[in-house]
Amino acid sequence: MSPRIGGGVSIGYGTGVGGGPAPAAGSIPLGAELVTPWDTALGQTDAALLDTDAAVPWPTSAYGGGTLEIVDATAEGLNDWPMNNAMKVELDQHLRNDKVRVLTSDGVLTELNAGEYRGYRWYFQYRMPDGADYRDSQHVVEQNDGGYSPTEANWVWITAYDNSPISTPDGTWRGWWACQNIAQINPDGWPYWTIMPPSNLTKGNVTYRFELIHMQVTSTDYKIFYRISDASTEAILHDHDDMVYRDGSTAFDPTRTYGVQTRAELAQLQVGSNEGPSASATYPLLWGYYGGFMVWRGVASDIADVDWAGAFDASEYTWGGP
Repeated sequence: MSPRIGGGVSIGYGTGVGGGPAPAAGSIPLGAELVTPWDTALGQTDAALLDTDAAVPWPTSAYGGGTLEIVDATAEGLNDWPMNNAMKVELDQHLRNDKVRVLTSDGVLTELNAGEYRGYRWYFQYRMPDGADYRDSQHVVEQNDGGYSPTEANWVWITAYDNSPISTPDGTWRGWWACQNIAQINPDGWPYWTIMPPSNLTKGNVTYRFELIHMQVTSTDYKIFYRISDASTEAILHDHDDMVYRDGSTAFDPTRTYGVQTRAELAQLQVGSNEGPSASATYPLLWGYYGGFMVWRGVASDIADVDWAGAFDASEYTWGGP
């Protein structure tokens, strides 16, 4: 399909402290592994959800409740959405887990070696209704292909709200990156297992761009770097210079390392939904929208040398593959 919305915007490439060298305007990082505009088709078919017309489709899915759907962004009225389409997530019941996945056996991603990094970028709107008695178990972008437990997942991205000691009044939330809070992975314990922005984000028809860099330091240890941009301007709102840990006040330390749960999970990824608010919430409910998912790989030992994907560009519709 040809682009109808935006495209060609390169604002945000390599900007911000530690942004590193920028790709040329209108380009995709040379190490791109997965570029998903979800532009194959609309609806709930495998072709639509896995984006089978992309050079590298999502190979695997785990859905069946009719909760994931590719929709037209204009028809949905999504503000500041730079892609044609979006992956819409609706929850029809509590404990719904529907995702698109990359497994180790798929060979789409491979394990990182020391000195390599992998980047992840996506656009997102969070629509969870206020008062839904929902807290922090919604781990929805994950470096694993199973659950989030002491034996599964290197890290997860969490759409969190209403979780002490962080105050998120109605209409707000925070996007957390979190590792396992066990000694093998996070030997220093509280509050270092979670990285978050220093202030709340806005729920509703507000679009953000999220980017995450996983930098492999040794075969078993890695660093993480995280930034959030306002999709209306593509300006960076928060990067690792102002992120904080789980207590909401301890400043992020860019030298801190975490341990991998298993190396096989370095080649895994899942994106979608994970559980929902309490069983007493009113279902069905609109949970959120994803768009423009990209994964890329490079070589760097310092965050200043990393390529960030930056803003969505129309060239992503016609990416030819790695």
